[in-house]
Amino acid sequence: MAKTINEILIEALSFTGLPVLPDFYAEAGERYFTFNPVLDRPVVSGDDGPVELVGEYQLHYFCPLDEDYLDMQRRVRRALLDAGATYPEITDASVQDGQIRHVVFTFEVENDFDLADDDE
Repeated sequence: MAKTINEILIEALSFTGLPVLPDFYAEAGERYFTFNPVLDRPVVSGDDGPVELVGEYQLHYFCPLDEDYLDMQRRVRRALLDAGATYPEITDASVQDGQIRHVVFTFEVENDFDLADDDE
């Protein structure tokens, strides 16, 4: 059976040893990841409906503001790419007066799970 997007992302980021949770989560500690869907759309359609779905996702990395995060950013980008995602765009969404760095990775990934037969 095809993997869910949640399974793909959690597995891809397992190397970090950090919590990786779907949706938004505020009590995971100093360093953690959350992710959420932005858009799920068919990119190829046939007579009976969609043949291929692609989802746009955001992965959020939270860490202390004074931490050097660039190596983790590089490794996460590579892990997402290796998991079949597009090369992520990065946005620093940290709050100016906060103590937490918030790095957002935006990428697309095929959603084979939604199109899989129930008996696969």
